[in-house]
Order: sequence, then structure tokens, then C-alpha cells
Amino acid sequence: MASMSQAQRDGFDERINRIRSGDSPNVLGRIEVGPREEVRAHEAGKRGRKARRARVRTGHPPESALSVMFIAPMALLIGALSFFAGRVAAFHLFTGQGMYRLDLPVWRIDLWGDIAIAATLALLLAWTLRLNYGVRRTALLLGFAAMMSGEVLVMQEFPEVFERFYTPSYVTAATSEPFALF
Repeated sequence: MASMSQAQRDGFDERINRIRSGDSPNVLGRIEVGPREEVRAHEAGKRGRKARRARVRTGHPPESALSVMFIAPMALLIGALSFFAGRVAAFHLFTGQGMYRLDLPVWRIDLWGDIAIAATLALLLAWTLRLNYGVRRTALLLGFAAMMSGEVLVMQEFPEVFERFYTPSYVTAATSEPFALF
């Protein structure tokens, strides 16, 4: 196994020739030849300093049109649904027969607790589904903000859907007084 077969040598030589000619695709986006350039303390004439290393920072890969067309609307929907799920979870935790019952009227729930639960859910989904940068993050935040500001309007359009998640008295109170939720 110490020597390479002729086919391996030919493949290696072809690859080296492609690299030297510049015809091969550059997968890193930069050319690096040799070891890292380091400035050592004793070479720079200064004592007691650590070596400085030249590092190339890699950012996030550029987003393709496919990502913008398909993943961004999905992130928008996930942001809206995370706010809705956080509100429903807070409703069932803090009111009625919930685990941590608060003595508030049925139509008035502490909005900051709802936002905290919804934001935690949105952050977990963003981290899990890798929606935490670029257009994806913006779409997630827009969906979250849209549902936060327009939940009452959606509730007025589809009260029977919301009655499955909330109580009918809550939906009636929310649709009769649009700003009672805040």
C-alpha cells in the first residue's frame, strides 16, 4: 500500500493540473496556499504578545431565489402560527381551569406573558428550522408582528375556528371589543 497505482497517480496529476490552470471550481471562494500567516511576538520585536492569526470569516451563504420564493412564505406562516400558539398556550395555562390560574376577566389576559411564550416558541422554531438569518428571519418576524397586530381581525373573520382553541365567551368578548385584548 506504500505506492499508488497508476490510475490514482493519473487522477491526482489531473486534479493538480486543473487546480494550477484555474479551471476547477473554487468551493471556498478564496485561494489559500501554504500555512496561515502568523506574526509571532519575537519576530515582531515585541515581548509578551500572543501570535496574531489572519483568519477569513465566512458569512452565511447567499440566499437563492428558491429560498426566497418557498422558505420565506413558510417562515411568515411559522411566525404567525407561533404567536397564535403562544396565545393559546397562555390562555389555557393562565385562565379558566389552567395550571397557573390568574384571576383576570375572561377577555383580558396579560399580553406580556403571551408574548414571552410566543417569542420563546418562535425562537425555538427559528433555531430548529434554521430561519434565523436573512430573509427568513425577516419573514418570521413579519409573520409574528402581523398576527400580533391582526389577531382580532382574523378572529372576527373566522370566529368558529377560534372557538375551537379559545372559549366562545372569549371570542365573543374579543370580537365585540377589538382593543380589549391589549
